[in-house]
Amino acid sequence: MFVSGLSMEKIADALCVSLRTIKRDKGSDTKAGLDWDGLRDERGRKDPRLLIALLEQRLNKVAADGEMDAGKWADIVQKVSNVLHRERERIGDLSTVLGVFGDLAEWAVANVSDEDLAALRRVTEAYLAALKERHT
Repeated sequence: MFVSGLSMEKIADALCVSLRTIKRDKGSDTKAGLDWDGLRDERGRKDPRLLIALLEQRLNKVAADGEMDAGKWADIVQKVSNVLHRERERIGDLSTVLGVFGDLAEWAVANVSDEDLAALRRVTEAYLAALKERHT
């Protein structure tokens, strides 16, 4: 959960444990060689939204370059645009789903019983695992 970008406070709320428990777990994992911050950074570098941002920067740079041959310029713009379009389509649905799940988790923590929350957590984990498998 931390690696995917959630704060330790939100993780504690979602798991119905104290913030101190989450910090202790992070510390124990760090001592055991599992670097939560490093894993979060690594995931960020692999985030397709970063690729989209980089491609958009490249597209803007090429568009602003008045010195380039028109044919070469058009070719680069078309190729970058195609990749941008594919990546936006690929992650669009997944980003929406994850956003909805984040909102649902916050609502559920405040509004449902512990038993129902545990059931919702199991269903959510199974769905996200299937979604991840489909998008990898």
